[in-house]
Amino acid sequence: MSDYKSKLNLAVLIFKKNISRLIAMSVFLTAIYLAFALLQQVAFEILNISVLDDLGEIILSKKAVIITALAGIVFLLIGMPLRLGAKKWCFEICFNKSADFTLIFEYFSDFKKYIKAIKFIIIFFIKRLFYYLILVLPFTVFRIIISYFAQNGLSTANEYYLASVVFLDILIILAAISAFYFSLKYFAAEYIFFKDENLTLREIGRKSADVMKERKGYIFKLNLLLLPFYALCIFIFPIIILIPYRNVLFSVIGKEFLKDI
Repeated sequence: MSDYKSKLNLAVLIFKKNISRLIAMSVFLTAIYLAFALLQQVAFEILNISVLDDLGEIILSKKAVIITALAGIVFLLIGMPLRLGAKKWCFEICFNKSADFTLIFEYFSDFKKYIKAIKFIIIFFIKRLFYYLILVLPFTVFRIIISYFAQNGLSTANEYYLASVVFLDILIILAAISAFYFSLKYFAAEYIFFKDENLTLREIGRKSADVMKERKGYIFKLNLLLLPFYALCIFIFPIIILIPYRNVLFSVIGKEFLKDI
């Protein structure tokens, strides 16, 4: 616990030293993300697309799916490289470097860098998603099947149905927690990428897996300690402070992990 406390305190010191720039960066990124959501909503209004019917049920129309997919692609191509640049900026700060704010836009400065950043984001998203697919998806599909049969014959008041749904919900939660734990195998990948962007994505993945072999539990416990802070992020204002602090904290830890690479 003392080790966690020392890391939390060090992150606080770094955060205080750079508080104005960190909050400015956080406000900027939050505004960008809200702009993406607003543009999607504007597109729905212009095309007269409704995602809810009169009873409040979700309508998955073809137009809504296409607009949402396009918004997701635009966010991937613009928002995610900005996020990666912001995390690199936090990482540089933790090395006591006077990182320039324009570092956030670094991956837009060179086409090769941009392409590699996009590849990095997609590949490691898929690597993490894999654990959720193999652990969470089967229980989720089984629950959907049970619900389908229940709505088409079996009474939802049946005690066996209710018990099975509750049991599956518990399994889904446990599977999601397990998937998160195993996906921490790639926690160090971003920091390895920031340190040496000449490495191949395969090398980054291998190095991250090696350095995290005995450290997944450490990061998992740290995230448990941060749960109250994550809960506050349902409100917009705390995000502006808590997310950059978390990025600084993880950068401090990532910097330490890199010593063993």
